[in-house]
Amino acid sequence: MTDRSAIEAQLAQLVVAFREQLPQRATEVEEAWAAVQSSPEEAELLQILYRGVHNLSGSAATFGYASITETARGVERLLRNEKGHPLDALTPRQIAPLATGIRQLTGICRSESMATEPIPAAMSKAPATSRLVGSPPKHLLWLLEDDAAQAEALAGALRPYGYTVRIFPNLNTLSETSDWEEADALLADIEMPEGGSPAFIHDQLDQRGIKLPLIFVTVHDDFAARLEATRAGEQGYFVKPVAIEDVVDHLEDLLMPEPETPFRILVVDDDEVQARYHALMLTQAGMLTEYVTEPGEVLERLQTFDAELLLLDMYMPGCSGDELARVVRQHARYITLPIVFLSTEHNSSRQQYALAAGADDFLVKPIDPSRLISVISTRAARARLLASLMFRDGMTGLMTHSTIRDRLKAELSRARREGGELTIALMDLDHFKSVNDQHGHAVGDLVIMGLARLLRQRLRASDLIGRYGGEEFLLILPQTGCERARAIVEEIRADFSALTFRALGNVSLHVTLSAGLACAQDYDESEKLFAAADKALYTAKHGGRNQSAFAPPENG
Repeated sequence: MTDRSAIEAQLAQLVVAFREQLPQRATEVEEAWAAVQSSPEEAELLQILYRGVHNLSGSAATFGYASITETARGVERLLRNEKGHPLDALTPRQIAPLATGIRQLTGICRSESMATEPIPAAMSKAPATSRLVGSPPKHLLWLLEDDAAQAEALAGALRPYGYTVRIFPNLNTLSETSDWEEADALLADIEMPEGGSPAFIHDQLDQRGIKLPLIFVTVHDDFAARLEATRAGEQGYFVKPVAIEDVVDHLEDLLMPEPETPFRILVVDDDEVQARYHALMLTQAGMLTEYVTEPGEVLERLQTFDAELLLLDMYMPGCSGDELARVVRQHARYITLPIVFLSTEHNSSRQQYALAAGADDFLVKPIDPSRLISVISTRAARARLLASLMFRDGMTGLMTHSTIRDRLKAELSRARREGGELTIALMDLDHFKSVNDQHGHAVGDLVIMGLARLLRQRLRASDLIGRYGGEEFLLILPQTGCERARAIVEEIRADFSALTFRALGNVSLHVTLSAGLACAQDYDESEKLFAAADKALYTAKHGGRNQSAFAPPENG
């Protein structure tokens, strides 16, 4: 969980740091102005002066120094032409008003640096919108079913998916237990020895003080029964014989909704104080952030950090924000990446020019933290939804071949940079062609979706799963060593082999899988790492299938 008090302390330290920097910033502006006066037609010198004033204006606005902000913006206007662009040269009549403005600006900076520390409006606490993953859910179900054979069949089908099922043959046995709060949900038949209807079951549970999500499993498929179940507060309704895949999908949605992982935001600003400030503000709201101050580092950091949104300043040395946006958009991978400008730029034509470079929004400093967080969250959420549609396999909902390979490169780079462990596993269904040939592709699709469902359920939110080919799956397990990964894969392999699939004629079908694993510590490139896992999979296949094998170290 994000340590809000620690982040607030860091934000307060940035305010103090900015105040202490004011004399130095004033000196830098004066030195830049002296250089411009000696060569008033030198565009590069004017750019340096403009950036110094612009950064001062933006930082002062961010940290609540209104007098510095207003004066700096006045000097900025003097340094622009009628179209709102920074000047390339000075005329003699422009020098006097600039000299006056800069003298006022630097004087206020030195004066403010000696004053009592202000409490800027921008330092108001950001709303708590943490999207961090909580503790893992329980997997305990109660099953109210008087038919012992049907009860055991349903419980047995659910167990490989990680559910513990406790069977109650009637309402009286249910009444004898007092630990109902430990269960996640109650699956109940409508017809019981004591009587039967959805309303009756609901009332009996209510009288016994049992309040659990209620899912009906019944032979009744008529409208009246379904309507009564709805009025009884059902949270699921399945008709016998149930398709276990549908039950598991429903339980997964009801009890284990996909955790909302934090948005990943990359902040780009050549003013490090402002970059850190806005990064911390977003971190305080539960997002993961990194910042860079050099535009030339952005492409590499986008890949290693796997950013979901780029927050850009407009004016930076060597590369403006709109130029950087155009460079980013040159890469097909980042066509849909949200780009948001955050700048002191008030000129509407300049804002429109920046948006035309491929940006999605333009925010003006100073900005209320709540608005900043709202805009960033909304843009990132929309991009994540779009990415899920574009980069997910239509059948399984897992990452596509190209997406999971790209993520492998990024995760390997991150592991190298942070010194973390990383293991990958390549899984393949055994004798899958014979499944399709003997039972049809519809059954084969059920098998594929069954494995995808099991993988989503058993792996962490931080683990990555992709459908690499028809019946091949690639798992990327960050912060996971070789032996731990082997144990995870072996558990999944064993549980998958226990799943029962139904073919035509009510034929029971079991399918196994083989897996090849490779550890990142043994390989220096993603292609080599994947090739090693593929070779290990080949070893598992030729060793008899229904097993996993490890790739030896690259030089082993």
